[in-house]
Amino acid sequence: MEFFIRKNATLPYIKVKVFKSGRNDYKEFSDSLTASTITFSMYDEETEIYKIIDRTASIMSDGNTPPNNYVYYQFRKTDSKREGRYVGEFKITNSQGEIKLPLRDKLYITVSDSFADSDTCCRPNRGDSPIIFPTETPRNTVTPTVSLSNTPTPSVTSSQTPTPSVTSSQTPTPTNTSTPSVTLTPTITQTSTPTPSVTNTVTPTNTPTNTPSTSVGATPNPTTTTTPTPSVTNTVTPTSTQTSTPTPSVTNTQTSTPTPSVTPTNTPTDTPSQTATNTPTPTNTPNSSAPVTPTVTPTPSFTPTNTVTPTHTPTVTPSPTQAIVPSDPTLEIFYDASDTANFVGVTSSGDTFTQWSDSSATAHNANPIGGASTRPAWWSNVVCGLGGVKFDGTSDGLSVNPITDIANISGFTAIILGKLTNTGTTQQLITSGVGNTSVNNSNVRVSGGTFVLGAANGLAETSQIADTDPHMWTMIFDGSGSTNSDRLKFYVDGVQESLTFLSNVGTVTDSSIDSLYIGIDRVNVSTYQYYYSGFMFEVLLWSRVLPPSELSAVHSYLDNKWYSCL
Repeated sequence: MEFFIRKNATLPYIKVKVFKSGRNDYKEFSDSLTASTITFSMYDEETEIYKIIDRTASIMSDGNTPPNNYVYYQFRKTDSKREGRYVGEFKITNSQGEIKLPLRDKLYITVSDSFADSDTCCRPNRGDSPIIFPTETPRNTVTPTVSLSNTPTPSVTSSQTPTPSVTSSQTPTPTNTSTPSVTLTPTITQTSTPTPSVTNTVTPTNTPTNTPSTSVGATPNPTTTTTPTPSVTNTVTPTSTQTSTPTPSVTNTQTSTPTPSVTPTNTPTDTPSQTATNTPTPTNTPNSSAPVTPTVTPTPSFTPTNTVTPTHTPTVTPSPTQAIVPSDPTLEIFYDASDTANFVGVTSSGDTFTQWSDSSATAHNANPIGGASTRPAWWSNVVCGLGGVKFDGTSDGLSVNPITDIANISGFTAIILGKLTNTGTTQQLITSGVGNTSVNNSNVRVSGGTFVLGAANGLAETSQIADTDPHMWTMIFDGSGSTNSDRLKFYVDGVQESLTFLSNVGTVTDSSIDSLYIGIDRVNVSTYQYYYSGFMFEVLLWSRVLPPSELSAVHSYLDNKWYSCL
């Protein structure tokens, strides 16, 4: 499948129809798209480097009965700023797992400056052609949803019209998958219900749930029929009630306490009298009545009560979903400009501040380099409704002193989100320092319209041209790498850039590093240079190399937080 979009364009939408193809692996995912998490990714076909990673996508349906469902994504200008040929994919994640679309064919995306020379771009989309032509969409930009549902849909799904019928047949499955989870609770309540049924001389109503009670009744003909049932309640009640409550219930005729907790208030009246006489028997019955242990086989069925462990796992799971963990001991600085609470001295937009507080556990707060005239200011609603720190490019900057955690280390990850307002001067975004002097040991700088990076006494520059759009800049130093390109990497908006190395990158950072400067470069105790001109939104520094999965999660989180409106 082919999709074309012009450079720096946001339309047309890219859209894929979701249908049931009859494949077993997809069958499980067709249960309620509305409850699913849908993301879109796009990578360069040649380099396989991702341009977009797990960006939030959406779902739409048409007015047909049954409706046809589509997943779609609207490009941002930053997504289409580079010409090239890419591969796109949607990912649908829900309680059943995840699946990537399209299933069979690759979705090729071409970003080009003009379609004038293309012999496939400008003719109307007819017949069963699988190509999605964007030239028809601009005419319907007023209602992009309708225009796109007409343009891409026939090309991708004209031959798959049977799909809607299949999709509708799938809807019963979700309701069935949800019912099992409900049936677990009935089974617990019904295991308790046998207790009143035993006290009422085993009425047939309880025999359906406790088939063992009939088999127990067959083995010991005397009043043993009542005895196994208490033994069952003793074994079942522990599993349903937290395994701590059953123990008292066995020792002190407290079988009444578990029973009221599970069963209606009628059971306490009959059960105490019954269990008092029968408590000795359960203790003997396990030895003689081997069939009763089969009745304990309900307990294995209740090993879902070991979903106590899953309930702990979900509580742990939120920590991964929290891409940036402030308590992470390797997170050295975490400056977030989205909240005025992170600034000392700020009450409204335009106020200068005396401290940008660190949200990490290390409390490496950033302070202005001098008096009131050298203080950056906090501005509200700079990008996507969030605030930012404004550096004037002539006199202000921030100092973090002391900070020795990035000295003599073999790896770090630095991420800066910001927006330049001037690209014609040399500007320091961040740099390490020794004493009262900056050192090009860990730094990101704009010089000559491109980026210059320093790590472990090595220098590299990018071919990426600096501009005045909001961006996310990431530098990773990994001293364990075997080559310069392994040891130093640079990303713009999550996309890795090629580097030209001016000197070799070492294996560890300078052991004397004791300070960090943001927005300036320090020459000596009283002289500064390379003032940053623009906004900073977030600055993060880890004293370790983030693995690709974690880096991707952090990039995705920051991108959705700061630039989702662009």
